[in-house]
Amino acid sequence: MINNADIQFGEVTNENGEKVELTRGMYSKLIEDEDREKRKEAYKAYYKPYLQMKNSIASTLAAAVKNNVTTSKIRSYPSALEKALFGDNVPKEVYENLIQATKDNIAPLHRYSELRKEKLQLDELRQYDMNVPLVSGVKQEISFDEAFETMLKALAPLGKDYVETLVEFKKARYFDVRETPGKRSGAYNLGVYGVHPFILLNHHDDLDSLFTLVHECGHGVHSKLSSQHQPQITARYSIFVAEVASTVNEVLLIHYLLDKEKNELVKKHLINHFIDKFRGTFFTQVMFAEFEMLTHEKAEQGQPLNVDVFNQIYETLFRQYYGDALVFDEEVKYGWSRIPHFYRPFYVYKYATGFASAIHIATKILDVDKATLESYLEFLKSGSSDYPLELLKKTGVDLTTPEPIKNTLTQFAELVEEFSNL
Repeated sequence: MINNADIQFGEVTNENGEKVELTRGMYSKLIEDEDREKRKEAYKAYYKPYLQMKNSIASTLAAAVKNNVTTSKIRSYPSALEKALFGDNVPKEVYENLIQATKDNIAPLHRYSELRKEKLQLDELRQYDMNVPLVSGVKQEISFDEAFETMLKALAPLGKDYVETLVEFKKARYFDVRETPGKRSGAYNLGVYGVHPFILLNHHDDLDSLFTLVHECGHGVHSKLSSQHQPQITARYSIFVAEVASTVNEVLLIHYLLDKEKNELVKKHLINHFIDKFRGTFFTQVMFAEFEMLTHEKAEQGQPLNVDVFNQIYETLFRQYYGDALVFDEEVKYGWSRIPHFYRPFYVYKYATGFASAIHIATKILDVDKATLESYLEFLKSGSSDYPLELLKKTGVDLTTPEPIKNTLTQFAELVEEFSNL
C-alpha cells in the first residue's frame, strides 16, 4: 500500500517548463529521454520518497524476510529458499547454478556499461544513463495491423498451425488493443479454460508495442493449446515456464527483423533494444535473486536486517554486476526499496531461467531443428501436467546443468561484440 497508494513522487519540469507531479508512467519515459538533465531530475524525484521512507520500507521488507524464514523452520524445510522451490520441485542447485554461472560470465555486461559511457560521450556514467537508447533518429511508426503482419512472418518458423491460431485470435477479436480510461497499464494475457485467451494491450504504434504484441501472443497460444489438450486441473501452466513461450516469440522476432533490415542505423537500434531487454530480463533478475538469497541467509543466521544492511548488500551486488564504469549516486544503494517482487520470495529467478530456456529453444528452431520444434509445440500443450524442469527437459533444456545459462551468456557476449563492431 505504501508503494501503490501512499507514495508521492516529487515534481519535475515538463516540456513547457512547468512543474508537474511525477507519475510512474511519466518516469519510464523520462528516464529514456535524450536530455540528460531531464533524466537526472526524474531520477532524483522518483527516488526521493523512497529515501524519505527508507526505515518504514526496510521494516516491512525485514518482516517479510523473517516471516519466510520462520515459516520454513516451523515446516521443517532446510531453508527458506528450499521452501520456495519445493512447489515446482526445483533443487536449490538450479538457483545457485544460475547465480554462479552469471557471475562467472559477467565481463560482457561490464563491457556494455563501458560502451554506454563511450557512446553517450560521458565523463561519468550514472544510473540515470542506463536506459536511454544509444541509437537516436530511428523512431518507427508501426500500426497494430502492420505489427500483426510482421509478427505472423516472424513466427513462421513455428509452423502453419501456430500462425493460423494467431490469425483466428484476430478474427475472433480476442485483442483489446488501445489504451482506454480505467484499463490497467502494460499488457496482459488471461487464459480462461473452456473459453479462449483475452489479450489486453495498450498499443502505442512503436517498436516496443510490436515486441509486446509478440510476447503476449506467446502467452495466448500457450494458454489456448494447454486448455485444448489438458483437463482443467492441469491446464494452467506454472510461472516457472510461463515466460518461455513469450520470450521464444521475442527471440524469433528480433532475428527476423535483423535478417531483413538493410539500414545500418535501424540494425544498431534493434541490437541495442535486444541487449537492454536481455539486461532487464536476465541480469537484473539474477542480481535480485542473489539479493533475496543473501538477505534470507542473514535472517537464518539470526543477523539483523535494516536499512544499512540492505544498502550494503544491494550496493555490493550492483557494483559486481555492472562494473566500475558506473559512478554511484546516493540513490543507487536504495534500489531494493522499490522492488515489489521481494515480497513474493524467490520468484524473480524464474524470469531469468525462462529467458535462458527460451534463448536455447529459439536458437534450435532457427537452426531448423525439427525435433526441437516438435517437442516445443508439445510443451505448449502440456500445461502443468508435469513438473516444470521435466517439461523443459523434453524440449532439450536441462536447467539442472549450467549449459543453458552458459549458452545464454555466450549469446549476450556475441550481441555486445556485434553492437561494438557496428
